[in-house]
Amino acid sequence: MKCGFCADRVLKEEGRKPACVEICPNEALTFGKRRELRSLAHQKAVASPGRYLDHLYGESGAGGTSWMYLMGIVFARADLPPLGSRPIPELTETIQHGGFKNFVPPLALFGLLGLVMASQRSGENGGK
Repeated sequence: MKCGFCADRVLKEEGRKPACVEICPNEALTFGKRRELRSLAHQKAVASPGRYLDHLYGESGAGGTSWMYLMGIVFARADLPPLGSRPIPELTETIQHGGFKNFVPPLALFGLLGLVMASQRSGENGGK
């Protein structure tokens, strides 16, 4: 099941955190506004240089991600993928725009699906 960040708790009941963050015993999970989380992570890294690296995974990689990680080991050792600096939507934009240019490919796909469905119906009716 995909995490929805307990939207009902966060949005409807103002000030409540997602359940996983609220019950996390050692504050390994934190939830909040991105700029506040970045600031908190950098404060922790400066306050405990032996415990944390002064690098926040996801802060600027891939244009900045929704999830950020502050760790005490090199990210490559944590099996996290290397993130380039370009945002992911920027990389996929050309594919999306090329695939739907002039709306021809979707129309061709729907036409093909229509032919398949018509052939299935005629097969069920004994070719009538």
